Amino acid sequence: MKKLPIKEVKSSTKLFFAVGAFFFLLASQVKIFGDDVVYNTGGTAARGILADYFEQTAGFWTTWSSRIFVNYFVFFFNDDRELLWALCMGGAMLLLLWSLYYICTNYRSQNLALLIAVLALAFPYTEFCTAGWISTTVTYFFPTALGIYCLTAIKKAYERVSFRAWEYASYSLSLVFAANNEQMAVVLFAAYFAAAGYFLYRKRNHAIIWFFFLLSSASLALHFLSPGNAARSAHEMQYRFQTFDMMSFMDKAELGLSTTIRWLFFGGNLFVVFICVVLMIMMFERYQSPFYRTLALIPVVVTAGYNLFFNSLQGAYPWINTLSAEISSFGMIDASNFWQRETFAQFICFGALVCVVILELFLLLDTPEELIVTFTLLLSSVATRVAIGFSPTIFVSGNRTGIVMGFGLMAMTTYLVGRHAEKQKNSGKISLLVSNKMSVPYWLLFIFGMCGMLYNVV
Repeated sequence: MKKLPIKEVKSSTKLFFAVGAFFFLLASQVKIFGDDVVYNTGGTAARGILADYFEQTAGFWTTWSSRIFVNYFVFFFNDDRELLWALCMGGAMLLLLWSLYYICTNYRSQNLALLIAVLALAFPYTEFCTAGWISTTVTYFFPTALGIYCLTAIKKAYERVSFRAWEYASYSLSLVFAANNEQMAVVLFAAYFAAAGYFLYRKRNHAIIWFFFLLSSASLALHFLSPGNAARSAHEMQYRFQTFDMMSFMDKAELGLSTTIRWLFFGGNLFVVFICVVLMIMMFERYQSPFYRTLALIPVVVTAGYNLFFNSLQGAYPWINTLSAEISSFGMIDASNFWQRETFAQFICFGALVCVVILELFLLLDTPEELIVTFTLLLSSVATRVAIGFSPTIFVSGNRTGIVMGFGLMAMTTYLVGRHAEKQKNSGKISLLVSNKMSVPYWLLFIFGMCGMLYNVV
């Protein structure tokens, strides 16, 4: 492994600590109310008795949910431990940013750290309170941060870096908790499955990869085997989505896919606009062809045009509402709208955007390793949100089920940026994404992200 520039590492660490401290201060000021734990248990958990928390959450495995450890900490933090929860929020953000930075191969720069911070701050954190601050963050954000941290173990193993004793423990405990969220369990299983297959193909034996693959497999199996998940699904179907059982497998898959694509491209998500811009810059630096450059512009024009200038465009072009119309409970295409041209326009628009982004990614990849990492992160992250189409709570859960997917896509993007910057450096060039020219724009976006979080959260 190449020795990292100490100055760049220290400056980036200070930046990430600043974001983590800011996140802690915001979390310490939010109002804690309406958490799901109140509704799911009627507040019957014994307060202050940690063993009773575990007894009740373990019982949920057969009656309500497979998230034993996640629910345990939901109870724990809800028992007048809001300040400790806020401290963990800051720590989770720090760990997330550091992990994303580490994933960016061995290229290090202050501007790369700033770009990662800008991407992370652009996420819609208003989703963190949709089921109550503690329940939502402990269920989705904490597993996401710890899960992405677990992905750094694959990079260490790939680069033949020795693991310290405490790292074995930290990675193992992090994986157990992170994989206790069904969505993060999918990402971790896919990542370690791909890593184990790659190591096997290269005839490299690394015990920690196989151990974590087995651990992630067991965690995912626990979710599938849990009677509580089936019981909760039946309960939610009765009260939330009574026609859900009438839908076929393909109907549910289409519902999950269409709502996922709509949320990504037409959900007002600034982080998706930034990802599209980053991909466009890499395409422009790599290809001179007008065709490829035009291709890279399409996602940027669509996401930025719609999400940033929707009101103006709506007034000038009313038909634009057709492309971003809400998905019905029966999916994008059903018996009532099958022959409507608006439905096909939306279907074609969604399909074209997905195809363009996938083509962009293929054009940016050079090696089998890049292909494996990029598409493992892409497909597993998107699959976590598409799979919600098979749950009767798809509309009740709202957009918080996109948290794992959102940060998974950020991990994919930062990996690509690191690889691209390293290739540019090897060819005697400096990518615009990490050049000093972007320092001022990054700092402005960083401050804007901080102010936006302050306005939306507190």
